[in-house]
Amino acid sequence: MDKSWINKPRLSQDYRLGVKHFLDFAFTRSNANMMKCPCNRCLLTKSLSRDDIEGDLMCYGFLSSYTSWILHGEEVCITGNTRLPSDVNESELDSTLNL
Repeated sequence: MDKSWINKPRLSQDYRLGVKHFLDFAFTRSNANMMKCPCNRCLLTKSLSRDDIEGDLMCYGFLSSYTSWILHGEEVCITGNTRLPSDVNESELDSTLNL
């Protein structure tokens, strides 16, 4: 999925369409009415409605370091060479990822 819009000016057509596509992507894959907000103010710590997330993304911008949207329906790709931090329990990760 194209994420180049994340760093574009918030008033640009590309950014507005990117926000719309992101929200369509995230809320289509979820049964929830609220999700973690990936704006620069909330930093994925607050759960908000679609309308509130859209407003925050337009006002505060998208968290540019959030490049894998795992909290919003994007699948995690783990390769055989992926190393987990020492404090991650591999069996818990497997059950979380439904492996």
